[in-house]
Amino acid sequence: SHKVSSTSEGLPRCHLCKSCYEDWEVSFEQWGLIDAVLQPLDLCINCYMESLPSTIDASNIQIRRRQVYASFLFILMELCD
Repeated sequence: SHKVSSTSEGLPRCHLCKSCYEDWEVSFEQWGLIDAVLQPLDLCINCYMESLPSTIDASNIQIRRRQVYASFLFILMELCD
């Protein structure tokens, strides 16, 4: 598992430009567009967009701010014979 580098405020820090950023997300498929060496790293939006191959239309990339939920639903599952 990869460790997220963060600041004292809990914000992640970009591995490439070293800036702090608010967490964000793209689809697994869109994350796979960047070089495999960069995929396990924390990247800010700008560094992610700059890391996309020039053949990719960046206007099709859907970036969302990561949602933090206050409540969670846990479901207990049991194995039935």
